[in-house]
Amino acid sequence: MANQKFDFKKPLLGASDEIVSDENGPVILNDFLSKIIMRSNINDSTIKFFDWALELVKSGILHLDPTDQDTLKKFIEKNPQLTVLVKGRLIELMKVA
Repeated sequence: MANQKFDFKKPLLGASDEIVSDENGPVILNDFLSKIIMRSNINDSTIKFFDWALELVKSGILHLDPTDQDTLKKFIEKNPQLTVLVKGRLIELMKVA
């Protein structure tokens, strides 16, 4: 199956679809996810995650095959640093693409 394009260069939306901001302005999902990946302690597929984090910073877009989609979704779902809101918005974005 072909790779699917996922554009993470979108603002984080709150529960009422308002743009979530921090002290630096709107929280943008590609930057946020890249930072979470870089701060994590992944034992498997380290280079893959490193490459994803760099690509998220560079373009905000990831091209993922179904296996990589599953890997990233599991990372998001199991990451204790992420809130349910962030997990939900990231996974929702991956379903829409």
